[in-house]
Amino acid sequence: MEKLKQPIDLIKRSSWFDLLFLGLLITPPSVLAWAEVLRLAGPELLANDRWFLYLVGAHLLAIALMIAGSNRYRTRYQTMSLILGYLIAKKFTMVSFERLREKYGEELNDQYLIDVICQFPQYLRIAKLKGDKLGVARLSIEDQEAMPKDDPGED
Repeated sequence: MEKLKQPIDLIKRSSWFDLLFLGLLITPPSVLAWAEVLRLAGPELLANDRWFLYLVGAHLLAIALMIAGSNRYRTRYQTMSLILGYLIAKKFTMVSFERLREKYGEELNDQYLIDVICQFPQYLRIAKLKGDKLGVARLSIEDQEAMPKDDPGED
């Protein structure tokens, strides 16, 4: 599973254009390879024209799923940057989920914020604040300007 982590992280950080372009580049050689497999399996399978449509459909679905995963990563990255920026600007080490919702909107529900923290454990952690409120804390206060170096960039 560890061997898959680097390619998966690369896909998450890729732009939509990169994923679409790569997917479209891979489709023709893949179709040819599958045609050869079907030819070896039996001429009756290759005679069926639908295999081509199924294969192209599978590739387009895979491209769409990669784009969706990349978009999810980008959204969480932006939220993490927003939280870190807020903490650094205010010189805080922790902030409650409630305060983040007041400041940035109700779409930052508890589960989403926990998912963001879990996605970027090298920068953020879950914190329990006064009154048993859930919050987020940044891990390092030594470098006030430390921002993530794994910026996915813009499309």
